[in-house]
Amino acid sequence: MELKKRFLLLGTVLCVLALVLPAVACDGDETEPTASPEQTFEWDMQTTETPGMMSYDKVFPEFVQAVDDMSNGRLKITLHPNGALVPEREIHDAVGQGIVQMGFSTGAFWAGTVPAGLLSLGLPMSCETMEEMEVWLWDRGVVEVLRDAYAEHNVYYLSPVIGMPYGSIMSKEPIETLADLDGKKIRSIAYFKGIWQAVGAIPVDTEIAEIFTAIATGDVDGANIGNADRFYSIKLQDVAKYYTMPPLSAYASGEFIVNMDKWNELPDDLQAILLCAAKRASTQFAVQAAYGADEAMAKMVQEDGVIVTTFSDEDMETLREISVGVWDSIAEMSDYSAQIVDITKEYMQYLGRLE
Repeated sequence: MELKKRFLLLGTVLCVLALVLPAVACDGDETEPTASPEQTFEWDMQTTETPGMMSYDKVFPEFVQAVDDMSNGRLKITLHPNGALVPEREIHDAVGQGIVQMGFSTGAFWAGTVPAGLLSLGLPMSCETMEEMEVWLWDRGVVEVLRDAYAEHNVYYLSPVIGMPYGSIMSKEPIETLADLDGKKIRSIAYFKGIWQAVGAIPVDTEIAEIFTAIATGDVDGANIGNADRFYSIKLQDVAKYYTMPPLSAYASGEFIVNMDKWNELPDDLQAILLCAAKRASTQFAVQAAYGADEAMAKMVQEDGVIVTTFSDEDMETLREISVGVWDSIAEMSDYSAQIVDITKEYMQYLGRLE
């Protein structure tokens, strides 16, 4: 029942957005535009996504089309899959340098350049619903901090894309307890690697397109990538028959980023259109991911023989304690990171999950 209520709420949000989008009544940037209202723009958008993924096949094409429709063809975006223009780990730098005008990925991939980008993904064991993520990002001020951090690299953080759970494991051998992770090579990203390492696993940094082969050849024992739909989209069920729940993060966020110079060139109405379309894509991504995950999980279990296991409450409490310690270590990476961790702790205290 609770899940149905959440989807009804999300559906309401989509309907409201559909009504306001034509009027582009969203907040934009205060930078004075340098273009005339009649000028047209053509952008490339590099993503980490690939054909077969719900995001690439459905959400992003509809985002591109919405921008085109609402702008009457004045802003046209060409979508490119993972690796088509630049490697997935170089999207941030490519956007900042103007090699591509816009990108989609996760800030975790460029945390070495922008430490706060790690937190764009969200923090493990914090927000438990999409609504909580929305409040954390937009109302509690996380987006503003990320925009300040990214601006130092000539990148405009346009909008988070609240995606899906992250931190479940698909593996070749069963992982039923934290003890089973000892010595296992687990593909993961960002702070998730530190969490798995803390319980004895060996974190491995493997690009999305290489995960299937890495597990098939035994170079990796298991992987994080997202929810069941993401695993299914790369056919991991063909080589990994065990799925361990629950995820470390109930929702993990991607991000739309734009070259700062190109953003500042846009008139106010095109900035507002781009932001509104991005926010709608975020909601659609989360809704589609939830339904897609249920369908993919059913197929993997019924058709591919995947076995689902769940960590015990005791193991989850251990992971929660480790995760909060990870928050503190992330806070030391930069002033921006510290600001976001402080926001998170205050919000979790408000929700009664942290003393």
